[in-house]
Amino acid sequence: MKFLWDGADESVSDDWIVFTTGDSPTESNIIEGSWQYTYGGATKLSKAATATGSVYIKVPAALGRYTAFYCLGNGFNCPSSTTVDVTAPQVTCRANGGTASPIKHVITILSENHSFNSYFGRYCKAAPGSKPTCNNGPDCCEGVPSTLGGQNAFLLDDSFNLAFDPCHSYSCEVCEITNNMQGFFTGCSGSNPKNFAMADGSSQSASKYWQWASQYSMSDRHFQSAVGASSQNDMYFARGAFVFLDNQYVPNLPASPLATVGT
Repeated sequence: MKFLWDGADESVSDDWIVFTTGDSPTESNIIEGSWQYTYGGATKLSKAATATGSVYIKVPAALGRYTAFYCLGNGFNCPSSTTVDVTAPQVTCRANGGTASPIKHVITILSENHSFNSYFGRYCKAAPGSKPTCNNGPDCCEGVPSTLGGQNAFLLDDSFNLAFDPCHSYSCEVCEITNNMQGFFTGCSGSNPKNFAMADGSSQSASKYWQWASQYSMSDRHFQSAVGASSQNDMYFARGAFVFLDNQYVPNLPASPLATVGT
């Protein structure tokens, strides 16, 4: 929801918006996950609110009536509030599974363990950094330089992918990002020249991805939800929020195999 205010004291830092089920806010009754600072987000930046402003904030998920409070200085002196009703969406089902548009299904494919540039750096034809404004075809997404730090890219094909698995833990990725990308090659626990690899669209090198990209749509400026490994990002994608780090939790395996595949 969009929360608006007027007449804020610009000498006070870190005003925030909090929700309760109706009572005045305290440390123990504000609803977790449904609060943020007036400048956006839940990270304290020691900034003052503008005298007049607004911020979008996530309301509680459960149905019911809540009160949103404007509170001063990250505390519980809250001079104003408003009531918010969270109600069930009014959904009208169409007969026989009909849809309002020709689109019947939306399938999202998220590749893992390699970057967008690894799969599509050679598919995209626009110059790196050119920020094309068109949106149809490979000329409308930025390609990748043929060399990085003086090194040519390895060919990312099935055999290369099987032989080399880049480090994709939180610690590896943070190190590589914060070292101006040179962490790909040196200085980090996961540094390796083979981190710089790109597919070419041939039969053993992301051909299906390239085919889907040319036939459907892709998000060339999509970044993974959080720095870290697969299970962490699977859960973030499903929940829309951080749940755990890396592969800290994995699905429980059954006591015995569900099926046996013969040779």
